[in-house]
Amino acid sequence: MKLATDISKLLAELTEQGQRCHQRRMLVISGDRHWCQEQGTLVLQQLLESAAVTIDSESAITLLKSGEQSYSIENVVPSKAVNHLGTETSLLLFNLFNGLDPDALASLSGSLVAGGVLVLLTPDLKKWPKYADPEYQRMTVHPFSSESIEGNFLAHMTTAIEEGVGVVRFDQQLGLIEGQDVQATENNSKCEFGLGECLTHDQFLAVEAIIKVMTGHRRRPLVMTADRGRGKSSALGIAAAQAIKDADKPLNILLTAPRFDAVETLFERAEALLPGADREKHQLRYQGSKLFFMPVDEILLNCPQASLLLVDEAAAIPIPLLQRLLKQYSRIAFATTVHGYEGTGRGFQLRFSQILDQTCKRWHQLKMKQPIRWSNNDPLERWIFDALLLDAEIAADDQLSDCEIDHCVFESISKNQLLSHKDQLRQIFALLVQAHYQTSPGDLRDLLDGLNMRLWVLRKGETIVGVTLLAEEGGFDAELSEAVWSGERRPRGHLLPQTLCAQSGWLEAASLRYWRVVRIAVHPRLQGRGYGSLMLRQLPRLAQQQGIDMVASSFAASAELLEFWQSNGFQCLRVGLTRDSSSGGHPVIVSTPLNDQAGKLQQQIRTRFIDHWIPQLSGPLQEMDPALVIRLLQCPDQPALPALSEQDQLDLIAYCFGRRGFYQAQPVLQLFFRRLLQQGCFQELSQDTQQWLVAKVIQNHGWRYCCNLAGLPGQRQLEQQIRTLFASQVRSLALSSNAKRFVAKASKSGD
Repeated sequence: MKLATDISKLLAELTEQGQRCHQRRMLVISGDRHWCQEQGTLVLQQLLESAAVTIDSESAITLLKSGEQSYSIENVVPSKAVNHLGTETSLLLFNLFNGLDPDALASLSGSLVAGGVLVLLTPDLKKWPKYADPEYQRMTVHPFSSESIEGNFLAHMTTAIEEGVGVVRFDQQLGLIEGQDVQATENNSKCEFGLGECLTHDQFLAVEAIIKVMTGHRRRPLVMTADRGRGKSSALGIAAAQAIKDADKPLNILLTAPRFDAVETLFERAEALLPGADREKHQLRYQGSKLFFMPVDEILLNCPQASLLLVDEAAAIPIPLLQRLLKQYSRIAFATTVHGYEGTGRGFQLRFSQILDQTCKRWHQLKMKQPIRWSNNDPLERWIFDALLLDAEIAADDQLSDCEIDHCVFESISKNQLLSHKDQLRQIFALLVQAHYQTSPGDLRDLLDGLNMRLWVLRKGETIVGVTLLAEEGGFDAELSEAVWSGERRPRGHLLPQTLCAQSGWLEAASLRYWRVVRIAVHPRLQGRGYGSLMLRQLPRLAQQQGIDMVASSFAASAELLEFWQSNGFQCLRVGLTRDSSSGGHPVIVSTPLNDQAGKLQQQIRTRFIDHWIPQLSGPLQEMDPALVIRLLQCPDQPALPALSEQDQLDLIAYCFGRRGFYQAQPVLQLFFRRLLQQGCFQELSQDTQQWLVAKVIQNHGWRYCCNLAGLPGQRQLEQQIRTLFASQVRSLALSSNAKRFVAKASKSGD
């Protein structure tokens, strides 16, 4: 189809095409800044009756200020793009002269409805990779300047535009350039008869499956996955409303997600289906029933009663927390996005499904594939996925069937190599996505352009089996080190030296040079077979060759992760007092020194850390995962604890065999428990038992919380368990003669 060369007519034709095929279209306007802004203004002037969202657009600002006509245009900054999740618009216009934020592009593209057009204003595509993108100011790390960034990501985006299917270009010099033809399709997202409030058959099946979780057999959780735009959150809202309306008794439906904003659509859908419902911000009440939101940490702390628990964007919640929800609630539906700027559900699917196989063998999975806002083969969705690698896939399992660890090569790979070997770039980024749910399009840009980023890969031939992403940090001079220590300076891009210097108080830490492991990932088929350890153990030798003092990492800790790092020679130097807002875990720093100076400093930091963190377990670290506390208490390099005095023994006996209260005995119980953990004396106990003991004895949680963890009805039963467990260990001690006498007396009396 021959398109018009007048920008106004061109936009009208693209809109008509999209509406007819139930698809979206993409238009790239390139040239000098002033000319592109003029074209952007002409585009926006066509939208008197349609809604538009623009990003940093001078064209929109000019029109809105003119006041000549009323335009339904909202101009937003990229950092606020997340606020538009769940909204709908007919046109998106990105002014990329003011910078390309890939996360904003990915997130806002999902708000564009069928018949809508994505418009990008860009410099001349031949010059764009060398353009001084304003986003470079955010990316620049000390001591580099933004001029040092080579523009690899913009080169990648240029290629994606030039090769993209259905991308129409309007160039200042070359005029109209039509992209590859789009496959037309009929609208396949129309409502089908009998689906009720659901807009697609997939959504109808999802609602049925959610209802079945609540009405069917217990302990059969649902895991629902979907790409963006499939109506996942709406399905949760429809199911909640339907369950409440059909129930013969009041229901409590509990909802959680990484943040409340992510479930606003769910609440709106449920409210629309429950006329007369009383809506407050975080809850909806209807005829005695309640749909209410609560953050995960509050749920685990307060254990509210619920007929059904709905977990939206589950991939963005740490798996250890999801495991605890599984233990606490017998009817749960998990839902998560598979591809999208929020991160991916693919790594989550793999790891979480293994846990479900072990704990809830009859769990059910449902995949929502049919889009609601556009058709299945929408060219814009395809372009966004391709350009931002949202659907990048790791190597197929059959490519690794004969993989042996001795046959793999560990080597560095440059940014230019990534750009010229797109297949390997896709494999690498897919592995990074698998390793961490927060990996986003912005990380792709950092990977291609980050000035202090270093990438090492483990490969078998052309197949990438492992990835290690590093950031080079530190090396501050004396003046800058003191400014960091006093809090006067925060050089961008230096997490480790700033944390150890400014927060832990070690001035010398800022002058050392670090390799910080940002991500380490291994192909799922090969996990648990030593490939990750192989990469970690190669790093010290490679780092020493480049004058690095420490190899270290910072991550939201779990017992499993910490064990991996400790087994490879890394020691814990710090535990953050507040949990990471996105992961829910406490951040830790682990490191291994590469020379005497670094080794001496690490030992000093380690000793002081151990002295300080134990008292914090009943204060700011009270919410730390008990399994992680156990892992830290069992570190082999822990200093020896003092022996129990005769008075300590008597205090233990008075509690275990007598009537002394828990809190009177708690100090000596803590000392005794720590000794037992160090000595491995509680290994025969289940992990659950060890964890509730830590929660009560070490972290001083309330009785109700610990009773829920232990599965016991009340304080009396729980305290009897504590007495019994500790009494068995007291009997095995080398007791003083006086202590033996009291134990014998208690045994004789039958206590």
